[in-house]
Amino acid sequence: MAGYEGITIALALTPGFDSLLDRARHLAPTAVRPLPAHITIAMPFLSLSEVKRGNLNELSDLVSEVMPSHVEGRDLVASDRGFLGVEVPEFTPVLERVRAKWPALRPYDGRYGDESRPHVTISTKAEPSQLEALRELADVALPLTSAVMGPVVVTMEGGQWRLVGAEVG
Repeated sequence: MAGYEGITIALALTPGFDSLLDRARHLAPTAVRPLPAHITIAMPFLSLSEVKRGNLNELSDLVSEVMPSHVEGRDLVASDRGFLGVEVPEFTPVLERVRAKWPALRPYDGRYGDESRPHVTISTKAEPSQLEALRELADVALPLTSAVMGPVVVTMEGGQWRLVGAEVG
């Protein structure tokens, strides 16, 4: 996780998916990140040194007009690199709006191209056997509906995720 130090990530929390992630962590603890269930709005967002109160307010104002109050996850998306997520297509307008405002922000630093479909991540680096077990777990759990809360901005310091907010000017 050292690669995340000093950057910020904008998220929308989806607590209705937390029980799925808790069960997934039990099956594959090294493949499921220690974060609450969420949809990534921008990763990376801004460097921690660039984040100001105005940026946080601007992000909130920008997405508030199009952020759904709830999302429903019905379908899985996976890659051969151990990624498994639940698609939440009704969140697409949020990502489009953020990309239009900050076009230099490439989702996931361009690792997956310039576009990223909105999803709730289950695993990022599961082994093939773990991925199959996680897929079976998710298939049984879906569909899931969740309230959407946010946006929130987090950063990693000393290997721990923390909320960015009150301390910025």
